[in-house]
Amino acid sequence: MAKVRTAPPVRSEDQGDDYLIALAAEQRAALVSGDKHLLALAGRIPVYSPREFIDLV
Repeated sequence: MAKVRTAPPVRSEDQGDDYLIALAAEQRAALVSGDKHLLALAGRIPVYSPREFIDLV
């Protein structure tokens, strides 16, 4: 049975990022990025700058 992919729960100003948001949500993963559009969503989804991620681990 194939999984039905849904639209990401949150959308980026850069539509090219939306597949990453959807994939991370589907896999329950955090994103680590220096992309300003993704980092702007930090209060809504788990996304960290590389420095923030290193500090977490």
